[in-house]
Amino acid sequence: MGKQDLLERVYGIDTYYTTTEGLGGKIRTLLEDFIVEEIAFDGSVAEVRGFLSNTLQFKGRSAQGVAEAQAPDNIGPKEYIWFILEKRGLDTLTALRFIAKSLNVDENLFKVAGLKDSKALTAQFVSAYNVSERDLTGFSSKKVVIHSLHRRPFLLKPGMLYGNRFTITIRSIEHPPDIVEMLLNSFISEVREKRGVPAFYGYQRFGTIRPNTHLVGYHLLRGDFESSFYELVCKVYPFEREDIRIARETAAEGRYEEALRLFPPSYFYERHVLRHLVKHSCDYIGAFRKLPHTVRRLFLQAYQAYLFNKVLSRRILLGLPLSFPLPGDYVGLWDKWKRVSSVIRVTASNIDELKGLIKRGKASLVLNVFGYNTILAEGAQGEIEKDVLEEEGIRLEDFRLKHFPEASMKGSFREALMVPEDLSLLSISEDELHESRTKVTIRFVLKRGFYATILLRELMKPQSILTAGF
Repeated sequence: MGKQDLLERVYGIDTYYTTTEGLGGKIRTLLEDFIVEEIAFDGSVAEVRGFLSNTLQFKGRSAQGVAEAQAPDNIGPKEYIWFILEKRGLDTLTALRFIAKSLNVDENLFKVAGLKDSKALTAQFVSAYNVSERDLTGFSSKKVVIHSLHRRPFLLKPGMLYGNRFTITIRSIEHPPDIVEMLLNSFISEVREKRGVPAFYGYQRFGTIRPNTHLVGYHLLRGDFESSFYELVCKVYPFEREDIRIARETAAEGRYEEALRLFPPSYFYERHVLRHLVKHSCDYIGAFRKLPHTVRRLFLQAYQAYLFNKVLSRRILLGLPLSFPLPGDYVGLWDKWKRVSSVIRVTASNIDELKGLIKRGKASLVLNVFGYNTILAEGAQGEIEKDVLEEEGIRLEDFRLKHFPEASMKGSFREALMVPEDLSLLSISEDELHESRTKVTIRFVLKRGFYATILLRELMKPQSILTAGF
């Protein structure tokens, strides 16, 4: 088992689950090395086409049949334009703003089911309201491509997707191709035997250059708004640029107006908070109220994710199972799209039945994502949850925020394991970018809400997640 990067401990990730030797190597050397294609509930895939040469082909259902996909209940008769948005080097919201500005329309007219990272080549479904089909057809850009226009009687909503298909190239692997193939096959076998890998929240939730999104949330949860401000704006992290370090140190000295000038426009959150403090120097609560509601929730959700990771790590380290439940655990029953639709507490009288449902692929072990409505598990899992909350000095009632009631967190459940579907090897060859090194390309599907980087960390077991491209 590889040596774990200590940075992962900051995210609550304290262990590996698999024992297969890590491949090593690096991801995201090129944008084309990390391809993400959205999958609709009917299995249609938003395929990457515009930015790839014909030498790289994919199998699977394309978006051409997407018009037959099932629509949600209670929709009207109106037809809306849908298309596939393909982008490189931009996040979803930036790409949509770019399209909206180019077409001179409001960006809120575009609806998506999920957000895609900027450090990837991605394709996803987009629906549009009151946007000209002719304008969309004529749109062109170096970083954004629109294709596969069609009409459907409803708009997309957040979460209205099955998952994503990932095609990942890992480069600069020190092992020769035959050893890489052996290790990869061993890893695939181990993942199948263990029925998946831990469903940790990925690094994107917390930040890598500044791994502190959850720390801002922690201080907000405790009502310590000055510490939240310091963590968000003032604290300097080792891998930040020199000009940003100076801006943060200036803010830490209380020179808010000067710091506001030093932060580039892209540092939206820092500038938003500083702009308020220039006029109201000690009003930290008011400064955070100036941030969008969704951003405040983002900080708190990151802290929830950290607590979940910490609980899941503790369960693994104690040798408790993830593929089947123990008395006192919770089990989630799946709907036809493999989403958890209801949750049952495990007892001595129902444990055999629930194990059977899990074995038949109709249920899974789920863990608490803490909130003010959370009912802790019982048994060994309940003890883990109590210990983690006590260590953090947090009560469940703290998630009901007095100062930001609209950002209060009720709590939910998350599956303990994520199961990569169709995990397969596409190619192994010499790495043309790194002499005497190997590259490998793999493909897999993950359900919505699961992180490819978490599967890749188990496969690669990097000594440094930053230098490995995470």
